[in-house]
Order: sequence, then C-alpha cells, then structure tokens
Amino acid sequence: MSRRKKQQQKKRQQMVNLDQYKKQSDAIWEIANLLRGPYRPPQYRRVMIPFTVLRRLDCVLEETKDEVLAYHKSLKMQKNSEGEQRYNE
Repeated sequence: MSRRKKQQQKKRQQMVNLDQYKKQSDAIWEIANLLRGPYRPPQYRRVMIPFTVLRRLDCVLEETKDEVLAYHKSLKMQKNSEGEQRYNE
C-alpha cells in the first residue's frame, strides 16, 4: 500500500473516532441537562458534587457491600436481643 493511501486511511479512522467521541459527548451533555432539571447554574455544584461523591463511594466499596450489610444486620439483631432501642431499616 502506498504511503498516501496509508495516510488517507489513517485520516478516515481518525474521523470515525472523532465522530464516535462527538456522539458520546453529546449523549453525556444531554443526560446532564436532564439531570439538572430546575436547578440554576450556581446550584449545580450543590447537587451534582454530592451525587458524584456518593456514586464514587458506591463503586469503590462495591466489593465489600455484602459483608457490610451482613455485619449491619448482625449488629441490629444484637441490639434487638439486648432490648436496646430498635430503629427501622
């Protein structure tokens, strides 16, 4: 294959990648606009940052979630059996 054809092929691939990037970027911004809803721009950080942090914690702690829930349940059972104050799940 000639050098010119290789360059053209590479350029076409870059355009395809750029198109895919643009589509993904547009989809993300569309979702962000839906999530913002009634919030004005100065209020975005009050809403989006806490949700972002919570989601990140959820992802990081996902591996131990079942263990933590089981431990929490055992603590509740222990408190209930000792006659201490019961709280709702």
